[in-house]
Formats: sequence, C-alpha cells, structure tokens
Amino acid sequence: MPLTLDECTGTDRIPLYCWVLSPVRTPRLYRRMRLAGVRSYQDMVDREQALEGAIGSG
Repeated sequence: MPLTLDECTGTDRIPLYCWVLSPVRTPRLYRRMRLAGVRSYQDMVDREQALEGAIGSG
C-alpha cells in the first residue's frame, strides 16, 4: 500500500496544554523540532530529556 502525502510529511502537533503551561519553552522546543527535522513530538521530548540528563550529569 503506497504512502500518502500526509503520511510522508505529517508531523505531530504539540499539545495545546504545553503551550499554555510553558509559553516560553514550548516555542523553543517547536523550533528545534522543525530545525532537526523530527516529526514526532514524543521523540523530541525524549531527545530533550536525554540531553538535559547528559548535561546535568556531566
């Protein structure tokens, strides 16, 4: 079954509550997500947590 255009270029949306609860940090995450070409919001959150853990432990 061939992929549709939406499946190839679609990205997860950042949940609205994130924008409300963290109005400064969420746009930064959104920008990094777009620049890195990450399509999945959860993947980007996991990357950010791993990076914060690496910085915090070093």
